[in-house]
Amino acid sequence: MDTYTREDLMFYITVEAIQEDATRRIGRELTECELHLVRNGLEWGLCFDLCTVINTAIDQAQSICNKKKRIN
Repeated sequence: MDTYTREDLMFYITVEAIQEDATRRIGRELTECELHLVRNGLEWGLCFDLCTVINTAIDQAQSICNKKKRIN
């Protein structure tokens, strides 16, 4: 199993990934203005539902690890 430090990223999205998606979707890269708006939308969307996702992941991880401890 990997060891994680407090500074490790769990998830990230690069501008390159956004631009690749934009090129596939609309046939061109986004302007700086559009990138700014996409960033705002991502931050809102991730913050809006990220708490639910994180809480669920923590609950599941705790449940699975507690079951493993009881078996061992």
